[in-house]
Amino acid sequence: MDVLASSDFKGKLAVGDVINQVDGHTFHDSKELIAYFAGVKLGQTIRIGVQRAGRTQVISGQATKLPETKRVGIGITLTEKSRVTSTPAVHADITDIGGPSAGLMFTLELYQQLAHQDIAQSRKIAGTGTIDETGHVGSIGGIDKKVAAAAKKGAKIFFCSE
Repeated sequence: MDVLASSDFKGKLAVGDVINQVDGHTFHDSKELIAYFAGVKLGQTIRIGVQRAGRTQVISGQATKLPETKRVGIGITLTEKSRVTSTPAVHADITDIGGPSAGLMFTLELYQQLAHQDIAQSRKIAGTGTIDETGHVGSIGGIDKKVAAAAKKGAKIFFCSE
């Protein structure tokens, strides 16, 4: 979904690439992929197999220190490739969203629409957090800045994961 400007993969990986393998390993989900990087050393060359525009290619770059967590990684924001269907059909315009941290708030908005309930009750509510297919809310970085920005916009309630 995004590549950090400081990543060696900036300009090599593109939004929408589907990662098939890393260093010859395949993973069932993003959690396994993230766990793999716990054993990667700073500066280590990483080979990533990606599917892009119907073609498979291998992209190489070096592991870097991630600014938010100080862990070693490749500096990307990723999400699971999934498709959700529902009755009634739901459409969301997410063209201006640059990462998965809006997942929690999207879920609350969809719930409100599908359940025909006004859970906000005219209050300004903000929040952040990833959300997986089981409904688990994940934490994100930069929460202090997001809380401050929400408060400036008049939010009285802020949802997040610890």
